[in-house]
Amino acid sequence: MTVARIAAASAALAALALLVPYGAETVPNGCAMTRMYPAYERVRLEDPRYRVYEYLERGVDGPIADAAVLFVPGNGGDYKQVRSLGHVVSDLAGRDGAAAADVYALDFRGELSAFDGRVATRQAAFAARAVAALRESHGAVVLVGHSMGGVAAVLASRSAAVDAVVALAAPLAAHPFAADRKLAALYGGGLVDAGTVVAVVSGGARDWQVPPWLAGGAEAASLPGCGAVNAVD
Repeated sequence: MTVARIAAASAALAALALLVPYGAETVPNGCAMTRMYPAYERVRLEDPRYRVYEYLERGVDGPIADAAVLFVPGNGGDYKQVRSLGHVVSDLAGRDGAAAADVYALDFRGELSAFDGRVATRQAAFAARAVAALRESHGAVVLVGHSMGGVAAVLASRSAAVDAVVALAAPLAAHPFAADRKLAALYGGGLVDAGTVVAVVSGGARDWQVPPWLAGGAEAASLPGCGAVNAVD
């Protein structure tokens, strides 16, 4: 009986793995290609594991802006994923009164934070240190975290002076497979502090790894810690 149940569960998971991405492909993709000219300059912040880099469009380092945007990569992510964000922020500066901002990114060396709460907590602590360093030269700091980077950003905001957190497809309401006890404990009382401004951008129907209800969409509004989450699909 046990073998039959395992076989049935495996078949169901295999069917979902095939059908869900296929269904997502039927949803129109509204994204447009971003073309950038990236360069990266390391910022001095001593740590045995991690690094901080500043994004420089076309390699040009202009005057220090009043605001800083810090990108936090997700599970197995790369700091160079900041390039699209860095280009758009650079391109928007001065348009329709938009303020300029310097863009930075954390380098977690591709660590797998989705499976170990200790790694996620360690990354959050470094993100908080980076925020404190950026505060010395910038008046405002906004964290932009992708996937588990959004979790680390929210955790960092508990102890760092962050003006806002933008979470991109981040499992803030619940984790899809929190098998690790320490990782599950992070969600025990709710991730988002009521005093933190958090904007959630989910992938909508096309994102089958972190659907809107895991990211903190309307379906998750009643879950602990989601009262301060504003969701945008």
